[in-house]
Amino acid sequence: MVHYYSDEVGQFYSGANTKAPATERERRNGVARPRAGGLCASVWAWLDKHPDAKLADVRAAAEKNEWNVNNATCELYAWRKFNASAEASAS
Repeated sequence: MVHYYSDEVGQFYSGANTKAPATERERRNGVARPRAGGLCASVWAWLDKHPDAKLADVRAAAEKNEWNVNNATCELYAWRKFNASAEASAS
């Protein structure tokens, strides 16, 4: 038996094809923190422990932890933007 539900606009839909609600992710400076458990989140966890890391440090950590080096590099820049202060981004 399929149950039908009504949304706030009055549209009906089947509950069979609905996805689990997405968890809210923290957003700062237009960047969302990665969901826990993924490789991006592990790069961010490493960056949280090494806030003064340079690109060479991230590349070395990527090779050591078997992360994709290019992805780890992109995550570094997203992490920096996420953690940038309002004053630094205004200038």
